[in-house]
Amino acid sequence: HQLKIWKAYVCHCCDEVLVAPLAPPPLSGQSIRRTMRQRLLPTADRIDESTTPTCSSCFEPRRRPLDHPIGYLVSIAAMITQMCVFGTGYAFSVFLNAMSADATLGHPSRAWVAAASGVNFGIGPFVGCLSGKLSDVFGPRRIVMFAAICHAAALILASYASTPLQLVFAYGPLMGCAFGCMVTPGSHATSSYFDKYRSAAMGVNYAGGGAGAALIPHVASLILAHYADADWRPALRWMSLLAIGCFVPALALTKRPHDEEEGDKGRLNHQGAAVNDDEPSPPAVSASPPAAVQLPNTAAVTGGPIVSIASLLLTRRFVSLFSVAVMFGYAFYSTVFFWVPFARAQGKAPYEARLTISLVGATAVTITFGAVQAVANILIGIAASHFNANIAYVASTMLFAAALFAWPWCSELWQLLIVASCAGCGAAGARTIFPALTAHHFPPSVVGTMMGFTFMGYGVGGLCGPPITSALITLRDGSFDVALSVMGVLCTASAIVYVVAVPPAVTAASTPPTAEASTVDVA
Repeated sequence: HQLKIWKAYVCHCCDEVLVAPLAPPPLSGQSIRRTMRQRLLPTADRIDESTTPTCSSCFEPRRRPLDHPIGYLVSIAAMITQMCVFGTGYAFSVFLNAMSADATLGHPSRAWVAAASGVNFGIGPFVGCLSGKLSDVFGPRRIVMFAAICHAAALILASYASTPLQLVFAYGPLMGCAFGCMVTPGSHATSSYFDKYRSAAMGVNYAGGGAGAALIPHVASLILAHYADADWRPALRWMSLLAIGCFVPALALTKRPHDEEEGDKGRLNHQGAAVNDDEPSPPAVSASPPAAVQLPNTAAVTGGPIVSIASLLLTRRFVSLFSVAVMFGYAFYSTVFFWVPFARAQGKAPYEARLTISLVGATAVTITFGAVQAVANILIGIAASHFNANIAYVASTMLFAAALFAWPWCSELWQLLIVASCAGCGAAGARTIFPALTAHHFPPSVVGTMMGFTFMGYGVGGLCGPPITSALITLRDGSFDVALSVMGVLCTASAIVYVVAVPPAVTAASTPPTAEASTVDVA
């Protein structure tokens, strides 16, 4: 017979008193008497302060407070994963000329290569909606590691393609899964560590896209230059090693644990207002409120209809925001893909009168676009709470549109660099502010789901943008003027639709979109 000794501890996560078995000591009369005394002592006298265990409900390391500097390590890890995956997607256009000249690939047209990139950009947002749910179940670390595997598999399989159709299906779907399974889980993990400085942390997080656009295309051009700008297949295989840069930082992507004992800092109460644990709780009120109060999933207590996802998808609010995302996504993803092809077209028909731009010079344009975008993401994220977000979004979108209209007139490299800087600044502002604006247009109980459906518009625009733009360039015998003008018009239209068609935001205690005409008073 063995006697199992139980000892009491205090969980340092939730202050719950728990007991844990110790290793059985040798049986003796003294140990038995000591054990019996331990069992008879009050709980407070049996607490062992020399150890720091955790209870089974929150078996995690000791929690850090919100806005702790360690959260920035998570945001930097998410930034690195975005840099590797987004940068690879943006660098695909570097291989356009080499792929088009490859007889073993069947001399694919520009539209075929653009279609592979379009499938990637289009599938990403759709997968992102699913990855958010999977991140809650399996954790962001595993989902981002899966994204790294998809990233490597897409590049390796594409390097063995023998027909344009194989290239599209080998690269597009897998790289799209890598895009979707990387952005949402990383953002979810980062936001869990912050409250007051969440905008700054998310700015660091989303700076990975700009950093990837600045660095990875240049790396791709150097690898391709090593193979004399001809053999793109081994260059793609070398690029697959960037999956390591996604896999290793994923080890740091963990969500910060949260429970009721910790309080509700960083979250919203049922009225949509931020909860502050430092302030005393209001006195309890009766079960019958004196006025109509906003509750989760209800329009009002006074007989309002239940807010359903299906009803929200049919509102003018969602349709307008979705249209804004489609038009901006078309312009943005087409811009990302055609920086290098436009620069490489200089000195050739129909631009014979212009100076030729080398591959290194062409990637310098992408580097400028990405670097400015990365810096602007951080700065705009820090300053997000100090200016009118609606005005900033419209101004950023119009700056991006102005750069698109000026793009066809660029005849020298320095002019392209200036236009790329303006486009990067405008794109960073629009892409950073739009998620925050979208969150204010739906009830808190369904805002995550509705944001996922809204961002699918980016996927539709990314799926259509590069192939249609490539077809317009082909119809114009290699001229980019009409294609770039269409991108500028759609970008301008997205800003106009946001100003004219999107209803005012749903405030903390206002009526949900399904009952915009009524008024809700909060007692």
